[in-house]
Amino acid sequence: MIAAAILIALILLVSWLYGRAAIHGLGRLFNATGEKDIRPSIVILIGFCALIFIGQLFSLVMPLGLAAILIVAAGGIAIAWLLNRSSGLKIASIARLPALGWSLFVLVGLAVLENSTHVPANPDTGIYHAQAIHWLEVYPAVPGLGNLHTRLAFNSSWLALNALFSFSFLGLRSFHLVSAALTLTAGIDFARGAMEWYRGQATIANILRTIFLPLVFFVLGSQLSSPGTDLPVILTLWIGLTAWLDALPEVKGNNSLREIILFAIVVTLVTVKLSAAPVLFLAAWIGLRNLKNPGTVLKLAGLAGVILLPWIVRNIILSGYLIYPLPGIDWFNFDWKIPQEVARTEVLTIQAWARDPGSAVEEVLAKPFLSWLQLWFIEKTANQKLIVLGAAVSPVIFALGLAIGHQAKKLGQERLANLVSGFLTVLLGAVYWLFTAPDIRFGYGFLLALTGMAVLPWTALMDIHAGASAKIFRSILMVGLIAYQLFFLVQSFEAQSIGQRLVLPVDYPQLPSEPCLVGESQAWCAAPEAWTQCWYEPFPCIPTLNDWAETRGEDWRDGFRPK
Repeated sequence: MIAAAILIALILLVSWLYGRAAIHGLGRLFNATGEKDIRPSIVILIGFCALIFIGQLFSLVMPLGLAAILIVAAGGIAIAWLLNRSSGLKIASIARLPALGWSLFVLVGLAVLENSTHVPANPDTGIYHAQAIHWLEVYPAVPGLGNLHTRLAFNSSWLALNALFSFSFLGLRSFHLVSAALTLTAGIDFARGAMEWYRGQATIANILRTIFLPLVFFVLGSQLSSPGTDLPVILTLWIGLTAWLDALPEVKGNNSLREIILFAIVVTLVTVKLSAAPVLFLAAWIGLRNLKNPGTVLKLAGLAGVILLPWIVRNIILSGYLIYPLPGIDWFNFDWKIPQEVARTEVLTIQAWARDPGSAVEEVLAKPFLSWLQLWFIEKTANQKLIVLGAAVSPVIFALGLAIGHQAKKLGQERLANLVSGFLTVLLGAVYWLFTAPDIRFGYGFLLALTGMAVLPWTALMDIHAGASAKIFRSILMVGLIAYQLFFLVQSFEAQSIGQRLVLPVDYPQLPSEPCLVGESQAWCAAPEAWTQCWYEPFPCIPTLNDWAETRGEDWRDGFRPK
């Protein structure tokens, strides 16, 4: 835990510094003001985006090891020096928080620290996340790596960030604490929003933050110890939504710095996981709001292109496709390109597995929509059914709340525009999720955001009309949040492993594996009892051998290709 606390603090400090630099740069590029109004969570989030870009760029030409982190550290020191010269290093203070606020903040921090040191629980981390990070730590982008194991071509930029901050060169282990750093950022931001509501700032953004706070740990508590790609999509979406609503009282039209930052964040989010693609609706909305300023629109398009460029180049190197696994976008003919039929099968397999795990792909995909949907719903747990049903009725609840709030003149046109655009973004995301890969784990971010936004107008109206009893309601709510965080911490505490975790977090599991040949080179394959999971060691390890792949040279760095 000691090492975890130090490394999480280091990750957040570096991200905050790069975030400040990115915000300053975007402000100058777009001639936008309002840098002092950006919440610390957004500063850290845009810092993550900047470091993701740097990590992907570095990974094209070098391993993400000691040299890479030294360059990043040197950049951070330079940024700190420049900031100190220009305006001083000012970090938001929480010293004046009341006892309730301190209690909530401490419980959030302890919950993150406890759960981030557990054994990684995300099954996909065992299948390919950990191995993908290992490849990033040891080699630059390897041509045709997806031929060795197709999941290694998924190219989540989140894994590059994890590799950058894994500190594997220390020889202790490959740390995986970036998810914990992001969760702490979200948890503190949402707890701060709850405190602001408690103290009378009953904005819609703060109400939504209060709703999201317990959901962070309810849905993602077990994922804090894994470098999985679902957690960053969910938390970035939720932080971004609340920041989008924060702009409501002061929509500034063209060149709003807050909007430009959010534009960069949502474009970066697509490089984390393709299932986040619907958030581009929000980016398009921002572009439309600036149509009267063609220069700003061109700059936004250029910014998106720069953000996506290293990710696209990595896609081409790893798979031979512009975006994998989308075989329809087939512009190249490199010798390492994954066969089209393999890429097509990958898409269909993911879709079928998300609908009905374990059944034959052809059988699942042949079922009519209502047929597989009914079976899919029946197999969900009671909690999952409630989440799905809440999301299903949310458009009606949201529309009624908006109508009543607008009629009561509590919502202006600009407020309605941001609320509606935010709601439409998550609604589009839920529909996209349902028709592509409806694994409940992939959809939590959109589904819970739908329900949370649906009750926003109603909660705001209740708070407005509560009068003197509003303070009592908010106090009960704060006590309830503290009670839940305490319950979660106690429930998730692993007393039996505390001695093992006191200094260092638990390492990746190591399961049985067997030697197997890839061309003339020896690799490792997961043993039958490992259920396709390789985790981090041995390396390189794949769940099963692809008999259609071979090496392109004598070294792993030369890459892989179809026979």
